[in-house]
Formats: sequence, structure tokens, C-alpha cells
Amino acid sequence: MSVRQLAFADIYKPLGQLVRAFRTRAGLSQQELADKIGLTRTSVTNIEKGRQRIPLDLLFALADALKVAPRELLPSGSVTLPAGIEEKLPKEFDEAQRRALRRIVS
Repeated sequence: MSVRQLAFADIYKPLGQLVRAFRTRAGLSQQELADKIGLTRTSVTNIEKGRQRIPLDLLFALADALKVAPRELLPSGSVTLPAGIEEKLPKEFDEAQRRALRRIVS
């Protein structure tokens, strides 16, 4: 699994679960949330299932529509690097880049 695939699988799925939880708590249907943020219901479904990337502006739109802070939609601590992944990182990654990657996925 590449670092890119790791980030997609391990970040977007928990983020989608948080979106769904906050949407449900707000009493919104997927269609109602989609209308608030200018997407289709299918896009909201894909976000909630972790199948769609979320650009930064969309993260803020989701947070605004759900009446939460954007950071509340970000997974915390539940994401870790699989064993052995650091050895697969490009050799040219310096320690700062490795630390940044750890922060992104944790």
C-alpha cells in the first residue's frame, strides 16, 4: 500500500464517519446536507463512506452546515501508520517530512 493509498483509506473513512454522525445529530438527511453545501446526495454518500476526497474549502463548508468547528470533523489519534510503512517511504524524505507524515495520519 502506498502512502497515498494509506492517507485515503485511513483519513477519509474516519472523517466520513464523523460527518455522518454530526449530520445525524443535526437531524439532516444526506440531501439536505448536500443542498446546504452545493453537492449532490451521492457526493455526501461518498464522503460519508470515505470514498471521496475533501478539499479544505469543503471541510469548512461541511463544518458550517453541521454547526461544528472544522477540527471536529478531523479524525484524532485513531489513525496510525501500519507496521513497516516508514521503511517504504522515499529515501529522500528527511526527518521533518517523516514527522509531518506522522502528524497527518495520526
